[in-house]
Amino acid sequence: MSSIVFRYNKADGLNINIDIPLSKSIYNRLLVLKKLYFPNLILKTEPDSNDSRLMERLLSQDYNNTILDAEDAGTVFRFMTAVLASTDSDCILSGSNRMKERPVGGLVTMLRKTGASINYMGKEGFPPIKIIGKVKEGGITIDSDDIQSSQFYSAMAMVAPSFRKGLTLVVPQQLGSYSYWEITLQCMKQLNIPWEIQGEQHYFFPHFESESTFKHLEVEKDWSAASFFILLPLLFDKLTISLRGLRLNSIQGDAKFFTHNASALGLEFSQTQFGVTVTNNKQGVRISQLDFTDSPDLSLNFIAVLALLKKKFSFSGLESLALKESNRTLALQNELKKANISFACKGNLWELDSSQMAIPEFIEFDTYKDHRIAMALSYFGFFTQIKINESEVVSKSFPDFFKELSKFGIKTSK
Repeated sequence: MSSIVFRYNKADGLNINIDIPLSKSIYNRLLVLKKLYFPNLILKTEPDSNDSRLMERLLSQDYNNTILDAEDAGTVFRFMTAVLASTDSDCILSGSNRMKERPVGGLVTMLRKTGASINYMGKEGFPPIKIIGKVKEGGITIDSDDIQSSQFYSAMAMVAPSFRKGLTLVVPQQLGSYSYWEITLQCMKQLNIPWEIQGEQHYFFPHFESESTFKHLEVEKDWSAASFFILLPLLFDKLTISLRGLRLNSIQGDAKFFTHNASALGLEFSQTQFGVTVTNNKQGVRISQLDFTDSPDLSLNFIAVLALLKKKFSFSGLESLALKESNRTLALQNELKKANISFACKGNLWELDSSQMAIPEFIEFDTYKDHRIAMALSYFGFFTQIKINESEVVSKSFPDFFKELSKFGIKTSK
């Protein structure tokens, strides 16, 4: 594992063009749908995140008498679990040590209701798992109101049309990260894979035959990855950020989160023929609380920026962060202490107080092998010299992250 030491030497008054990766949320879903229904689907751009490359590689492997390693990719593990259980397979699906701490029991429960043979190889409810898969009959309704993960429902929705009699899913109204469920439905709609709502929260997915026709699709740029740069004008009010290829009219929930809250956050967005431009609207941050239930991946960057703005702020909807690549709330709490910033859980809220912030001349940050922790802490490099340990973890979602930061005059050493 490598570290990177850096400090930026310019930011305000600049107009910076940023290249961002493709949405791995969309790309991974399209890869699954390609595997199951559209073998001749052509995605116009190669995957540019480690997660999507891993998803593509695992989907192309032999599923019999083998061990498949999903590494630290939670989305990959969950989507592969559903694919393997619903196709001819006999294998073990495993992952990193951290992956073995991330629950998969809810998805296994739903798949078992369809007749899937899945057994835990270690701790009940957690990877690794042994899967003996086959095409399912379906024709049933899955109602699991106690399961709140949108990835579990997305995984089920994508395999449901392969069942001979289809499948009905009853989706909880309070489903966490609901916007990612909507991405799944939109990806299926884009490929004309039918689904319909039958009564309150009942989603029916009829059987869909695999098609051999050729299709070409372009994958959107990633709003989650873009979020680091979107928030920079809050720190430097004369800075203009142009994000090449990004769309305001996006199926990604993170886009809707930003555009809905833009004015209150002090940001202004405009669509150009080249992408999205972001500036400071000179009105400042005019709110003191945000709910990240539907967009948890955005939260870390917000917390870091608002801390550097010396804001007292409340955050809700962070519950899922404890189950990500690291325990993100605990990790950020530990690292912010290095600048005398308080970030603490109080009931259902996490409270940020940076009124006593003191930024030392040098900070060494740990990333907990988590790409989003590494990126969020990089904001501090605009104000002091920092060292990011295990900096290569950003390749999970944004391999060129530090390359793009070099446009701000970043000076690095390893």
